[in-house]
Amino acid sequence: MNNYLKHLNWDSNFFNCKVGSISLGDADAIDIALELAHRRQYKMVYVYSSECLRRKAVGQYTLEDVGGLVSYEKNISSSEESAASNDIVRYELDAITDEIKELVWLSGRESRFNTDPLMSSKDYKELYSLWIEKLLKNRPETEILVAKRGLSNIGLIGLSLGIDECKVELLAVCMEMQGQGYGTRLLNSAEQISRTRGIYKITLKTQLTNHSARAFYKKCGYEEISHYFLYHAHAG
Repeated sequence: MNNYLKHLNWDSNFFNCKVGSISLGDADAIDIALELAHRRQYKMVYVYSSECLRRKAVGQYTLEDVGGLVSYEKNISSSEESAASNDIVRYELDAITDEIKELVWLSGRESRFNTDPLMSSKDYKELYSLWIEKLLKNRPETEILVAKRGLSNIGLIGLSLGIDECKVELLAVCMEMQGQGYGTRLLNSAEQISRTRGIYKITLKTQLTNHSARAFYKKCGYEEISHYFLYHAHAG
């Protein structure tokens, strides 16, 4: 990682304040980096670090540990096919229902925007609502699949399909249905859609502290390729 301060236009507009990000190759460089952010009047800075930072404050900023991120990857075979699941179907509606929003919010319950005590749950829900709306709008470059139980949608996976990579953007199964194989079937269906598009690499991210999700992805054949620690620096 290189030490630099990057301005984030979308985040700044969403949070209505100046937001930036810093990638630290050296943890000791955080003082200089956040002093620069302070001089440029950044109210919030996402700090990505290859090392754990054991500090609660740096200069004018409160530093919140928001768990870090782990990147996973799986290469799938063009000849191998995942078992078809009749209860996993494409989301065909042109609008996002309240039921789907609840699943989307559930997918982000461990996200940094929800676990940061200095951020509001309203912002987290609005952010994830915009995320699913973007996936809906960008079809067919994206896909939304749902797990059905009767007439109810009890699980969801959101995908971005590139030229040679399928990114899992969102994944959730309602709490009472977890542990019954719906998450595995949603991932299998995502892999099958990738094959039909000629895409043989699936990538996804989860929180460093979300041990149940990490164990689940490992069980499904996903390999950890990188991880980093992540902090939100809030100006006092």
